[in-house]
Amino acid sequence: MSQYQATRHAEERTGEAGVRCAQKACELVPQSWDNFLQLGLCHWHMAQYETNDKPFNRRLEETEACLWQSAEHESNKHNMFTLARYFRNTYQSTPFVKSYEQYSLLEYNKREYYRNSYLYAEGALQLFYGNYPKTIVDALLEGADRLLEQTVDAGYADARHVVDLAFLKAARGDVSVGLEVAKLLHPSGEGTSWTQIAETISNRELDSDLFAKGFALGIGKSSIWNKLGTFAKGFLEDLDLAISMYRIALRLNPSNAVAMTNLSSALLQVGTLASTQEAERWISKAASCADRRFRWWRSVREQVALSLLSRGTERAKSAPKLSTHANRLVDLQRAFHALRLIENPQERGYGLESLVARLVFLTLGNCRPSYRAKMKWSDNSIIQVDAAFCILDTQYFRVETKWTSTPVIPTDVVLFREKLDVVGVKGLLISMNGFTPEAIAKAVSYRGDREILLMDGDELEKVLNGCPSFDEAIRQKQQYFAIESNPYHRIAPTVQEEVD
Repeated sequence: MSQYQATRHAEERTGEAGVRCAQKACELVPQSWDNFLQLGLCHWHMAQYETNDKPFNRRLEETEACLWQSAEHESNKHNMFTLARYFRNTYQSTPFVKSYEQYSLLEYNKREYYRNSYLYAEGALQLFYGNYPKTIVDALLEGADRLLEQTVDAGYADARHVVDLAFLKAARGDVSVGLEVAKLLHPSGEGTSWTQIAETISNRELDSDLFAKGFALGIGKSSIWNKLGTFAKGFLEDLDLAISMYRIALRLNPSNAVAMTNLSSALLQVGTLASTQEAERWISKAASCADRRFRWWRSVREQVALSLLSRGTERAKSAPKLSTHANRLVDLQRAFHALRLIENPQERGYGLESLVARLVFLTLGNCRPSYRAKMKWSDNSIIQVDAAFCILDTQYFRVETKWTSTPVIPTDVVLFREKLDVVGVKGLLISMNGFTPEAIAKAVSYRGDREILLMDGDELEKVLNGCPSFDEAIRQKQQYFAIESNPYHRIAPTVQEEVD
């Protein structure tokens, strides 16, 4: 009897049929929270079939809108947990924390609550790696630590919960305690080295066999060894052990793009020509295996390329033409590098305006590009706004871009403040060559009157690499502005781990 295997096209057609059925259900029973939840899940599933960033982001917007609509009809543990999973899987740390905390108030089943606690831990760790304000991160790490301790004590000591608890201990400064927690992965193997455990894992594929040998359930998953590699690299500072663990992760799942990226980053730190060339091979493979949610490989690929270029092993490529209708983040990266080669400052400035507007539109799905407005209530003067956008449906920003040979000075900040003449509107000032201390101080002086966030060219390049995304960068800057009155918190590349 022959076996039927669905093609990608067949799966896509079936998924579209599911979307249409869910839409019809919402039309027939518009007050049903479950109908909108199912429609959101259908849109989320269909996002994987989109061919470029624009329709992919549109699918995610539809997903989020449906999930929130479900919660508006009836907020319950099902739609709030789905929202938490959605924000975690799309690396939106701040909304994730809020939705998970709402879920925790609605979940009455303690078993389910403990079983899902890994999600809260991983979200808190994502904020830790994202360099969010310490006061926020410390409170979340403490809460997640307490929850996972309760989870393990309740008997849910599978590999994922144990590794997450070890990470939480180490992130809070107790690396030795984290190592002790990690021993729960093989509680019956007293004195067994990580090398011996790794060899055992490599030779056995079935999780049930490993469980019978005394290992924690789930130890045979690629994602666990990828996390252990990150633990060894980040907290134990043992690069060789980290590389070994990443290699095991890839033996268990040869298509794990996150492990490939981590291995490439670790090999790059080794610093030899051979390791750098191997890093290039792995990051190239990661680029072909990664889905659109995972973007950290782009930052690592840039580091690998710069390392090879500095060694003279890679010739500089000619710059591609700037596309004003780019539908992929990679097209904007190429356009950005092309702009660097333009000598005419005016042409380069106009190119930066359109690139930033396109970036915002691809990320948020809304952006008004460069336009002029008349200040009728003042002196009828005309102001030029480089871009405008809305984030979280309630916050409106105007954007000013600067590509001058020197850092922005206070006068530039003052002129930009005058363009923020609408009640409630906020400002984002992007300067490729940064800001003078006096300009930063001027932005701080407006904090009681108007929120003006500052971003430099290095930060913009990180956002174009997708790590962090544009909306996550804005949220992170707003956190520091609100807590520390700092308009110029410099974002760092966000380390992204695997999500389910």
